[in-house]
This record gives sequence, structure tokens and C-alpha cells, in this order.
Amino acid sequence: MVDDSIRKLAIAIANTICVLDIERIVIGGGITHEKDRFFKPLQAYVDQYAMFAEPYHVPIVRAKYKDEAGLKGCIALAV
Repeated sequence: MVDDSIRKLAIAIANTICVLDIERIVIGGGITHEKDRFFKPLQAYVDQYAMFAEPYHVPIVRAKYKDEAGLKGCIALAV
């Protein structure tokens, strides 16, 4: 079930990359704690499903502020 979910997310990401010409994908949230179980298969699926005329690699990285992005954003708006 997890692998199927990662594969479906990868298809959506690959489609978005092809349509919008994105240079990097940033993902945050609790799922990012599963670094090797999440990012490696996700990157492999995205590379497999993204269709380009020439080899092209879009890195998928963990969000800088991890799970605290929403909280830090709220604090920045409040100040």
C-alpha cells in the first residue's frame, strides 16, 4: 500500500514537472521522517515516469523547516 501511494504521488509529480518545467520538488511533513523509505523510491519513480526528450533529473528534497514550516509562517505573519 505504501509503495502504491508513493508511485501515485510520483506520477502526479512527474506530470507537474513536465507541464510546469519545475527545477526542484520540496516536500515537508511527517512522511519526510522516513527518508530512505520515502525519498529514494519516490525519486526513482519520478525519474521513470517523467518524459523528456533528453535525460533530465529533478531533485526531490526535504523541506528546510521540516514540520515547523506552518508554525514559523504563522509567527512571521503575526510579527
